[in-house]
Amino acid sequence: MPVSRFLKCMRPFLVHQSKTMRTASLRIIRSFLQDGDNGTEYIQQIINLHVDFFIARSLEREKHSEAERVQAMKLIRAIMSINCDLLSSTILLALVACAENQDDPFCRVCLEAVCEIAVRNPKLSVKCHSLRLMFDCVLDPFHQGVQEAILVSIMYLLNEDTTRVVIRPGTDIQIILAPLTNTFGLGPLRNVTKEKEKEKEKEDEGIMKRWNACTKAIITVLKSWSGVICLASDSHG
Repeated sequence: MPVSRFLKCMRPFLVHQSKTMRTASLRIIRSFLQDGDNGTEYIQQIINLHVDFFIARSLEREKHSEAERVQAMKLIRAIMSINCDLLSSTILLALVACAENQDDPFCRVCLEAVCEIAVRNPKLSVKCHSLRLMFDCVLDPFHQGVQEAILVSIMYLLNEDTTRVVIRPGTDIQIILAPLTNTFGLGPLRNVTKEKEKEKEKEDEGIMKRWNACTKAIITVLKSWSGVICLASDSHG
């Protein structure tokens, strides 16, 4: 059976009312995905027949559809492992949306996929504005465990001649420097209620966490010549 006919037969099951049917359909589509030229042709048919829209929809399902979301993520990972250059902007935008939602249990998994795509397909990352998400997450205390991995991806882009152009020193790098250059006041407030004092203490704690993440990020960037040049190339200082 031709690949196009097989995918056309599977598409109705990807929007089936039963999540069990949708989960099984994603698993079946992934099982036919193979390495080599056949796999590349298979991915091209997935994109041409807009099956990627259904994959993205499955990834963005509500929280109780965890099995379906797992299969969608596995299928995306399989596509990335065979030919990341063929990945569509629809899938990457879905990954970015899930990574931005800190209440989503798939938040960090999607963020890791976004970082990998940035290294393997930087043009698509620029098109979908996923690099901005990576710079924002470097300073976010919520992503404290994966900040180093995000910085490694950013440094890889800076070190390579072909990908260095996607990093904008005047805007992207300024995001990392923002906690050091912005003005803020730390310390207790006078003549305020206890509730406001607690709010101020919580705010100060968040500021200090961002400041510490900022210093660690700058130290990492300064460990390479490309990072030094990037930090020093801003005409505004």
